[in-house]
Parts: sequence; C-alpha cells; structure tokens
Amino acid sequence: MQSRDYGIAVKDADNTVDIGIQRVQKCLTYQVLSISNSQVNLIREMGTYEYDPKTIDSGKEKPLKKDDHCVDGLRYLVMGLWDKIKYFLPAGEREE
Repeated sequence: MQSRDYGIAVKDADNTVDIGIQRVQKCLTYQVLSISNSQVNLIREMGTYEYDPKTIDSGKEKPLKKDDHCVDGLRYLVMGLWDKIKYFLPAGEREE
C-alpha cells in the first residue's frame, strides 16, 4: 500500500474480470446491490455489456471492451468492498 502526502491510501486491487462479473451478478441477484434510476449511463451500459462471441467458443469468455466505463467502475467497487459485501449474501455464495 502506498500513501500520498494528501492523505489518500492507494492499494493494489484484484481486478479479475470474470470473478468481478460473477460478484456483481450475485450482488444484484440477491438484492445486496441496487442501481438508482438516476444512473442512466450505467443502466445503458449494462444493457449492452456482452461477451465477445469469439471468446465464448474458445471457452474463455471475455467481455467486449466497448463503452464500458460505468460497468467497469461498478465491478471495481464490488471487488474492492467484497470482504464486507459478501456477508450480506447467503453463506453458500461467499466464495473467497
């Protein structure tokens, strides 16, 4: 962890895409997370967020990297807070 002169701590994060997507899906499924209607760009992006068909056939799904800044931000948020969020999920859904 690095510390800046102005008091912001910066730490490395686990940004594994497939795990992050699974965790966001769990949070939405179990209503641990909800999205405000005022988040129009996030809602729009979620409607177009999809896996690249070429990667599905190979067995390693990867999302298309197009107009995905808000959904990536949501994924980073969930990944960063996972140690706290997971306790709101059913016990069987709290993978480590």
